[in-house]
Amino acid sequence: MLKSLFILLLLNLFIVIAISSTLDMVFIEAQNPDIAPFYVGKTPITQALFTEIMEYNQSSFKGDNLPAERVSWYEALVFCNLLSVAHGLEPVYIYHRRQNRTDPPTKDVYEWVAGWGGIPNNRVATWNMIEMDTEADGYRLLTSLEWDYLYNSLNSDIFENLEEYAWVYTNSDNTTHAVGQKRVDSNGLYDFLGNVKEWQYDEQGHISERYFRYSSEAQEAFYNSLGYKKFVFREFMYVMDQRGYTPVIRNSLIGLRVARNSAF
Repeated sequence: MLKSLFILLLLNLFIVIAISSTLDMVFIEAQNPDIAPFYVGKTPITQALFTEIMEYNQSSFKGDNLPAERVSWYEALVFCNLLSVAHGLEPVYIYHRRQNRTDPPTKDVYEWVAGWGGIPNNRVATWNMIEMDTEADGYRLLTSLEWDYLYNSLNSDIFENLEEYAWVYTNSDNTTHAVGQKRVDSNGLYDFLGNVKEWQYDEQGHISERYFRYSSEAQEAFYNSLGYKKFVFREFMYVMDQRGYTPVIRNSLIGLRVARNSAF
């Protein structure tokens, strides 16, 4: 069964390359010695690409050019490694089969196809300990440090004219929208401040941080009462914290955007 699944994936990879090889990325050379130059996707990952790579689509708002959502953090890491394989790149994320880490780590495509026994719907200690190979040339999630740099380097006029750059409460009609329809921001990115939240990876914790549409008027009023600009708020969610998003949550507000190291 696993062998046939592996063969099927390899056949599909030839099809996927034609689609995913057009993935547009922007080169970012941060004016920060702690951040190495990197590439970041111009848009969130679309449902079309996610479906080609993962062979399923659980998004709530269906559409090929809509951002993929209802993607768990675990799934985001699997997607990044499989997309890397589709491009002939070295996968970034490393899995240890046991908690004590005495076993050799793996990035083997056969085990990725098998989903390490299936992508968990509940927290699994070994999945929570996934590491990043910083020398690999494949696709990965942005780190929180990279995301903060991109956010802090945006031109101030973007925040003054947010609806021109992002889908938020006042213009989203409580749904996602096709990627790349708003104005490109000063980093060369689309939908960075709104459409879906995007998973991040960080060695010190897994953090998701994003502007996005309010889901209700009550939510809008609550965040306005905290002093946030109307229709806009910034939210920090420590994924491993029981009070925040867990790595297995699937939510119609959460998708992903990929990055790559620039040395390759």
